[in-house]
Amino acid sequence: SYPHSKREKKMIYFSEKHAKKIIRFVKRYLNQIDLIVCQCDAGISRSAGVAAALSKCINDDDEYFFKHYLPNSLVYSTILKEWQKGDV
Repeated sequence: SYPHSKREKKMIYFSEKHAKKIIRFVKRYLNQIDLIVCQCDAGISRSAGVAAALSKCINDDDEYFFKHYLPNSLVYSTILKEWQKGDV
């Protein structure tokens, strides 16, 4: 077993609950906005995963995010799965 930092012990994995919160928020304001800004603590993979998934859901195109960033695959796939369910 490897020692874990205090920060690692507090980490929470992205879940369906998180995806549903994001989707509800976006759908609530979608017809009132032109731009969505996604940012996480590091601004590298989780925010890119959210941005790529929302772009795929809304614009049917996520190429830009996979070309320029490293979208988190768990975040991306969870948002897509929840969006496709359509119950949010």
